[in-house]
Amino acid sequence: MRDNVVVTLVALFQQNRFSTLRFNLRGVGRSEGFYDDGVGEAEDLQAAIQFLSGQGVEDISVAGYSFGALMAVKCLALTKEIEFTILISPPLGEAGISFRNLAGKRGLIVCGDKDPFCPIDELKSAAGEAMWPHEIVKGADHFYYGKETALMEIIGKHLKTE
Repeated sequence: MRDNVVVTLVALFQQNRFSTLRFNLRGVGRSEGFYDDGVGEAEDLQAAIQFLSGQGVEDISVAGYSFGALMAVKCLALTKEIEFTILISPPLGEAGISFRNLAGKRGLIVCGDKDPFCPIDELKSAAGEAMWPHEIVKGADHFYYGKETALMEIIGKHLKTE
């Protein structure tokens, strides 16, 4: 909830006049439950999307960072309610994640050029499978310390076109 990337995303979305919902997946922080190998966590995201839909929110965008990006990929296969998705540094070595099922959906994939969990070649391949644009943050590793402004600028230009 207080991670520098998450805080940057919330600020960026709010600057662009989006309402935001930030939450922890099960077993993280003060949330209930235990890690469920990505199954229950994808259900948590699905429940958040259903909550927003139930509140009358019609245009739902999802931004996921690291493990949260993987959960967004899984959730996209389960719902049609997501208008636009931003995946930040998805750990691409995780087994069982296919980006082919994202084709036809709208999104963006971002990583740093020094990110060991999201190598640029694998990012380009995933973006190609999804047929999504991708962006590289120069000098950034997986944690984006000191690169939050560059991350905000890159994602911000895509938000303005959506």
